[in-house]
Amino acid sequence: MDGIIFDVDGTLWDSTDSVVESWNMAIRENSDLDFIVTNEFLSTLFGKTMDDICNLLFPTLEKEERLRLGALCFEYENKHLETRPGTLYPGVRETFERLSKKTRLYIVSNCQCGYIEVMLKTTGLGKYVTDTLCFGQTQTSKGRTIRTRRATPMPARRRKSPSSSPPTALGTSPTRNGALTPSRNSDKR
Repeated sequence: MDGIIFDVDGTLWDSTDSVVESWNMAIRENSDLDFIVTNEFLSTLFGKTMDDICNLLFPTLEKEERLRLGALCFEYENKHLETRPGTLYPGVRETFERLSKKTRLYIVSNCQCGYIEVMLKTTGLGKYVTDTLCFGQTQTSKGRTIRTRRATPMPARRRKSPSSSPPTALGTSPTRNGALTPSRNSDKR
């Protein structure tokens, strides 16, 4: 195995409270919408691409305004998470420490640029992760990114051995219970 690919939300940590706070702040400060994002509503959005989130979050707005306000929500989110980070699920840090001694660890998510980096910085997991990719970089869903990356062999200099198999993807379970289980729905955020 040439590594393990992890998702973030629902797999490694829970950032729901902070994301709700930041999105409500962004909406309040940058629009006239009378709309409050709740934890319950946000939980229906995790796992979707940024474009899908904007469409579901602001269905009544014109596309340009929807994307502008969505981008502000994501910007506020990254900034807010620096001072009010999500919570790692039990055992994640220890699991990353053990696994990183045996194989490469990657993170692929449907999130915006900066989100994974904030999570890695605030949790201290960055030292265990070889590389990351997100929807903000690729404009491609996590599922498609993983399928593409798994089909493309790692460069020889990064392989553990010539016979290494593609990385295994682990991701959010449908119940979002934080279990580190193989992903059945690799399009989750």
